Amino acid sequence: ARGDAGRNTLTKTKLNLARITSEVCEESEMIDPDHHYVLKFDQGVLKDDRYQVLADTAMIKQSIRIIVQNAARYSADQTTISFNVAYDEKTVQVSIEDEGMGMSETAAAHIFERFWRADNARIESNEGSGLGLSIAKWIVDNHDGSIEVLSREGVGTRFTIVLPHAMS
Repeated sequence: ARGDAGRNTLTKTKLNLARITSEVCEESEMIDPDHHYVLKFDQGVLKDDRYQVLADTAMIKQSIRIIVQNAARYSADQTTISFNVAYDEKTVQVSIEDEGMGMSETAAAHIFERFWRADNARIESNEGSGLGLSIAKWIVDNHDGSIEVLSREGVGTRFTIVLPHAMS
């Protein structure tokens, strides 16, 4: 709501998206011992300028956390939630992939709408308000980025946050 009213100011600084992703992975391991959290990238990227974005650290961390919390909520215990980072000449991407229940294409088309929850999510868990992913999308949108989702029912889901590269 504060974001809609324009009352949420972002303090953007240059940061390494791989480092932020690594921090969220470590935090998740400590908070949630029921899942396996895996970084699928070499630690060398933590100091690599090619993974730099201009972003509000706390807000970007929050958007990644929201996606990770959803991954954990809709995945069975002892399954893996993995993190990867990549870059191209214009963007830096972080992917969060789970081995959860997945969702249909129809459901995936609506997941960023406020209060919307997939049918299988309603059956599986009564937790959640349906606001998390809309907040994550608001954060990423306000960094001139996007969130992509690829999901298959019974297989899992991959969310990819795409942010503009911080040009030197």
